Amino acid sequence: MTALRPHRLFVIPLAVLVAGLLLTWQQWQSTQERSQALALSEFRQHLEHMHYGLEQRLKANAQILRGVAGLFASGEPVTRQRFREYARAQQLDRTYPGIQGVGFSQFFPADGLARHQARIRAEGFPDYAVRPPGARQDYSAIIYLEPFDWRNQRAFGYDMYSDPVRQAAMRRAALSGQPAMSERVVLVQETDRDVQSGFLIYMPVYRPGAALDTAEDRQQALLGWAYSPLRMQDLVDQFLALEHPDHRQRLALQIYDGTSALPERLMYRNTPAVEMPRILPTVTETLQFGGGTWTLVASPAQGNLHWTSHQSNANVLLGAGLLLSWLLAAISFLLVRQQQQALSALADMQSANRHLADKETLIRTIYDSSSVGIFLMDASGHLTHVNRRMSELFLCPQEQLVGSEYVGLIHPAERGVARERMLKLLAQHLPSVDVERRYVRQDGVEFWGHLSGRPLLDSQGHVQGLVGVLADISDRKKSEAAAELARIVFEAIPVGRWSTWRGRWLEST
Repeated sequence: MTALRPHRLFVIPLAVLVAGLLLTWQQWQSTQERSQALALSEFRQHLEHMHYGLEQRLKANAQILRGVAGLFASGEPVTRQRFREYARAQQLDRTYPGIQGVGFSQFFPADGLARHQARIRAEGFPDYAVRPPGARQDYSAIIYLEPFDWRNQRAFGYDMYSDPVRQAAMRRAALSGQPAMSERVVLVQETDRDVQSGFLIYMPVYRPGAALDTAEDRQQALLGWAYSPLRMQDLVDQFLALEHPDHRQRLALQIYDGTSALPERLMYRNTPAVEMPRILPTVTETLQFGGGTWTLVASPAQGNLHWTSHQSNANVLLGAGLLLSWLLAAISFLLVRQQQQALSALADMQSANRHLADKETLIRTIYDSSSVGIFLMDASGHLTHVNRRMSELFLCPQEQLVGSEYVGLIHPAERGVARERMLKLLAQHLPSVDVERRYVRQDGVEFWGHLSGRPLLDSQGHVQGLVGVLADISDRKKSEAAAELARIVFEAIPVGRWSTWRGRWLEST
C-alpha cells in the first residue's frame, strides 16, 4: 500500500474543520434564536407581571372610592370634617402612592346652582363659585377633595361635567354603577411647572335607599361622584420604584391612552439610565379598566433583562465549537499522518499482508467513517468521544461507550498492565503506547486489538487526556497462529528423500 501524497494529507483535516465550523455556526445560530426566544418569553412575563400590578393598583384606587360611596350610602350626613377624617384614615400618601387625592363632586340641575353656591359660601368660603362660568343644563362641582392642599384647592368648585372627556367617564359610571376611568386629561391641579398627563377614576354616589335596577333609575338617584385625580408620571414611577425597582432603569416603557400608540396620546414615558441597542422586539399589551384602555409599549434597555446571560451562553457555545473544530482538525491531521506512516511501514515489512495494508490506508475520514476505532479519553480514564467503528468493535452503542471506563473494555488478564501504562501516559512518563492486547466485546467474545495511543496536551503542555486508535487484528493473529501450528506439524512429521548417491533410499527424521 502506498502512502497518501503530502498535499492530500490535508484533505481529511480540512474536511473535518469545514464540517465542524459549519456545524458550530448552525448550532450558534440555533442557540441565538432559542436565547432570544427565551429572553423574550421572560421579558413578556415581567411585562405581564407589571401589567397585573398596575391593574391592581387601579382597582385599589377604585376600592377607596367605593368606600366613599359607602360613606354617603350610610344615610348619615357627610360633612366636610367627616370626609376629611375618612380620607386621612386611608393614609393615601403611604398606601396609594401616585394618587393626588380623594374627592366628591356633587351633581345638580341648573335651577340648583344658586342654592349650591350659597350653601358652600356659608361653610366659610365666601368667594366660592362653580367654574367655568356659563349656563348649562346640568352642573357638577368638586366640594370635597383631600388632602385639601394648595394643589387640590385649585380644583375646588370645578365643574368636571362641563368637560366632554370627563363627562363621558362620569356618565359611564353613573349609568353602570361601576367605576369608570377617563381618557387622558390635564388635571386642573396642574401648574405651569412639571405638567403631566393625568386621568380620573369615578365611582357614582346615589341617594341612600333609592332603586338602582336600571340605568334610568341610577340616573335619577345620582348625588354625584367619588373620584380620584391621578398624575400619570408620578403614579407609574412610584409603582415601578416600589414593586419593580430592578426594572425601572432597564425598561423602556411608554403608555398611551387608547388602543393605538399615537404620539399625541402618550401619557407616560420613562427614560432608562443607559439606552442600549434594542435586540429584542418591542412588546405591546393593552390594559383595560373602567371602560378605558391603555396601550403599553415596552422594550428592554440596559442589560436587556437577562438577555446578556442568554447571549453569553450562545457565545460560549460559539467559542467552544470553534475550539473543538480546530482540535478535531489537528487530531485528524496527526492521526492520518500516523496511520499513513504505520501502514507504509507495515506494507514494507509484511508483503504477505500487502492487500490488507492497501485497504487500511484508504481511510478517508476519521471517526464514523474510519476503518479503525478512534476514541478520546479524559484524565480519569473515561471515554469522552468514540467513533462508529469503536461501537462496531465492541458491539456496544456509542452513547453507552461514552462515559464508560476504557480499561473495562480490555481482557481482565491484561487490565492491570493496561491501567499502569495509561497512568504513565497521563503522567507523561511515556510519550506514547503501541501495543497488541486482547479486548472483550459486549457479548463476551474476545478479540485482538492493536492500540496506538498518546497523551492529549493543551497549549500549555498539560495533559488533558489520551487519544487512541484501535484496530481489530484478530485475523492476523489467527493467521500467525495457523502458520505456527503448521510449522510445528511439519517439523513433527518424518520426511523421505531420495539420494542419487549410490542409488539408495535415505530416510531421515
